[in-house]
Amino acid sequence: MVGNTKAQYLVLFSISAVTSKFLDYGVPCSPNDTENICDPAIFLTCVEDTCLCNETMAWDVKNVSQCSFKVMTTCPRYPAHRGPFCYGTAVCDELWGNPYDGICTCLAPDVPSPIGGYCLHLAREVGEYCTQDGVTCSVKEKLACSGTRCGCQAGWLVNGTVCMAGFNARCKVGSELPTETCRRNTLLTCNEETEKCECTRGIEHVWNEESAMCLTKIGATCEFGDVDHHSCVENSHCRTVQNDGAKICTCNQYYHASPDGMECLLDPAEKILSHGEQCDPDNLVEICNYAKDQLCTCPYQSFTCFCECDAGLLVNSRGDCEAGYKAPCSSLPNPGTNLTCNSEAFMKCRENEGNFTCGCDSPLTQAYNPLSKMCHLLVGQECDVTLNPDKISCHSTSICRTTGGESTYCWCQQNYEPSLDQASCNYNYENQTLLLPGQECEDWNYGEFCPHVWNLICLNGTCQCPEV
Repeated sequence: MVGNTKAQYLVLFSISAVTSKFLDYGVPCSPNDTENICDPAIFLTCVEDTCLCNETMAWDVKNVSQCSFKVMTTCPRYPAHRGPFCYGTAVCDELWGNPYDGICTCLAPDVPSPIGGYCLHLAREVGEYCTQDGVTCSVKEKLACSGTRCGCQAGWLVNGTVCMAGFNARCKVGSELPTETCRRNTLLTCNEETEKCECTRGIEHVWNEESAMCLTKIGATCEFGDVDHHSCVENSHCRTVQNDGAKICTCNQYYHASPDGMECLLDPAEKILSHGEQCDPDNLVEICNYAKDQLCTCPYQSFTCFCECDAGLLVNSRGDCEAGYKAPCSSLPNPGTNLTCNSEAFMKCRENEGNFTCGCDSPLTQAYNPLSKMCHLLVGQECDVTLNPDKISCHSTSICRTTGGESTYCWCQQNYEPSLDQASCNYNYENQTLLLPGQECEDWNYGEFCPHVWNLICLNGTCQCPEV
């Protein structure tokens, strides 16, 4: 098909832009569905009820995952910012006499695949895409396909776009090939006898896999101005420790050297702090009880730090951190402490849409208070006037009192009224009736009351001054 291919795809995208949802590659589709269509921005079409590329294109993960033109098919010479492009390493070559369209062609040394559609390409540099059909990472260059791009094989290190010999890899003294040369800025050198890369300082060095560098062992000399000497192992520094001014690698505070000097080990804890005790995040020997899910928490850098429960957990009277409100929990017998709801906060493990989280014992009569981090009774619920700590209490804005009978209920005080959800009491600015001396009253009525500010009380059903 010869014509302005770019313009055709722009028109397709414009027509489809009014739809509400675009479908991705491989997603089921329907040709008759005008609201959910295959994404035209990546040049998909509905083929046999699945979003796929049309017969002239193939799914390509180069740069941006989208459909790209196969080799030997017509392509736009000047594609839009998002394409469509030629598949893989192919390029859109000029068609004689056509200023707009070209043909997808393989560039030497690449050649078309015998089965057509793509170029056979040998990737020779780090970072080249390798998941397209026909692309192979060069074993000679010590490359291997990692994810979507070529990376270095195990034992070789990335240096720009090439792979160089890493620790214990084969090398050749004087070779100009990167794969046979030790990467110098990692402090490696090629041993002429063994033909392997080793650290420049021999036994005073240790290879660190994480930093990909030779580091100076504990007790070995070091100099800040000498790049071959000053990089000490992790958790240590180059320090002056001798009268002659010599510097050696020394473990940091709270660490000690391993017997072989190859690493610094954390000193054993001297004191385990309890919940609420003051702590220092830099002190590694007086620590919070991590086994009980406690962390050294500092509200702000300038404030004192304390041992607190990890996020979502709530301390109990035994100093254990149990699951708090809406925290994950387990309904199985004998779960871990951090999966046990804090019963002292009157919570239990409840199932909600297949997930188990901590909630109030009785959601119909109780509500959670984020300030106290406990569940409390709703206004109007029967309560225990003795304030027994083992029994759930009223919200801090209400009190437990009689309301005309023998039973006691959570009730709002003067000038307050229940919130819409009955969880607490809010100050009432309107709809209040202040009774005068001698008027009939009900002590529990928060809407009509004897004002305490006038030194009146409701006594025997009448507003009066208190007896002296």
